[in-house]
Amino acid sequence: LTHVTTRDSSIPVANAIYRGLGRLLINFSLAHAHRDSISSFASNKNKALQKFHASNSLRTLLALSLMVTCMYTGDEARLAETNLSPSDKPLAYMDNMERIKLVFARLHSRGFPLEAQAMIRILPVLLLDLFSWDEALSLILGEFLRQLGGYEGAPELTVMVIFGLFERARELNLSQKVTEWVMISLDNFVNGGALLRPVWALTCLLLAASEHVTLRLLFFEIGPIISMEEELFLLAGSHFYRHQLHDADSQCAFIDIFERLQEPLFLRLASVCKSAVTPPGPRTPNA
Repeated sequence: LTHVTTRDSSIPVANAIYRGLGRLLINFSLAHAHRDSISSFASNKNKALQKFHASNSLRTLLALSLMVTCMYTGDEARLAETNLSPSDKPLAYMDNMERIKLVFARLHSRGFPLEAQAMIRILPVLLLDLFSWDEALSLILGEFLRQLGGYEGAPELTVMVIFGLFERARELNLSQKVTEWVMISLDNFVNGGALLRPVWALTCLLLAASEHVTLRLLFFEIGPIISMEEELFLLAGSHFYRHQLHDADSQCAFIDIFERLQEPLFLRLASVCKSAVTPPGPRTPNA
């Protein structure tokens, strides 16, 4: 099995092996010990493929596919259906966390665009299928903050996962949860180092969380690239303040976060939120 899935084996043979193992898992026709062996093989293969970038795009996707199948057919798949805390479900919870981290690691390795697109599509679904909403948001926002603070990884790809997670949440009628988590996270982003990254990250976060479809479309103007568009930041922030914060306490907390740092751009946002003036929209790119 190890031999036919190495870099020297043909793609058709590796494809047949991976798909065959996936079918066996889906049919639940194997003993528990055999399923554990396949699960370990899939995880180890994904770890091994982190070392190679140039010629392993198809092999990576095959190994990733098998690992995802393991996540949905193993004992860990029932975790999201329970109300147990991570401390009450340590082994299975840590298995899922380890696998999710492998997917993130491959996303950050900046391999072929096809790989990144696949991971961006599957991560929001995996996070909400296999973790509670609070666990999923804590994991993805923590990962995003870690990248912003350490200038490592691929924050422009991670923010696309956040957008997909927020979209998935809206489909599940969890829009209010999105707003609550944005408010919880704002303070961390505002204090995120050099001005460019916090403003870009905050703009992406506020646009992705917006309940206005046009603003969500504007996310794709800056999400894939790390750039600072001040007017878009003001527009996203003021719209979030006026249309998604429905009580005075939340509005006061929002303004206080941005006034505390005494940064001119943040103070300008606070002033716009307090006023009745809608800031101008972002510049329209030349055709």
